[in-house]
Amino acid sequence: MWADGIDPDGCRDVRISDSVIETGDDALVFYSTNLFGPARPCEDITVTNCRLTSSSSAIKFCDGNQDCVRRVAIDNCVITNSNRGIAFMVFDGGYVSDVVISNLTIECTRRDWFWWGDGDPIHFNVKRRSEIDSRPRAEEPPAGSIRNVLIRGVIARGTGESSIEGHPDSPLEDVTIDGLTLHMSLDPSAPYDRAEHALSLRRGRNLQLRDVAVVWDSPESPR
Repeated sequence: MWADGIDPDGCRDVRISDSVIETGDDALVFYSTNLFGPARPCEDITVTNCRLTSSSSAIKFCDGNQDCVRRVAIDNCVITNSNRGIAFMVFDGGYVSDVVISNLTIECTRRDWFWWGDGDPIHFNVKRRSEIDSRPRAEEPPAGSIRNVLIRGVIARGTGESSIEGHPDSPLEDVTIDGLTLHMSLDPSAPYDRAEHALSLRRGRNLQLRDVAVVWDSPESPR
């Protein structure tokens, strides 16, 4: 959609490998929408040996998820010059589950304000659509969910805070980060800078961080 790279929507048994994807919007997005009929699961997906560049999110579990995205394995990929690295965003009542992301290097570069992201390597967010868009709607499902996600073996560089955040009605469940080296720096030339923290976590159950290192590169945060 828009200027995306590859957007599986309600697909099963997807294999993406040995690809270079450079896009004006998101590079790789997993959808489960009703744009082409009833929303169907997007499931049983493997991604390997790819290089991704995006003005928005390099890898995105899309906000427009009305059913589910599940059973996804992403391994041995390189993300360069992207506004956001890995994004889990559920705004339309669906769920994301059973995801393993391993052996990635991520380089984030902050883009203009109108893109999703802020130079942040990792992002989790659960909302109801009305919480980001006040336009009236006839019906709205409850908040969706994100559960059973493992991120391991990642080296990342960013200028924006990585946020891992569930919803008051639907906390994140069983999210594990195992082996993360996160390099953070400020950008004195930017008109705004939100990197008060390298990594924040809110509203979750059984969230685990193991072997996580944060390195504030020069210029260091004054906070």
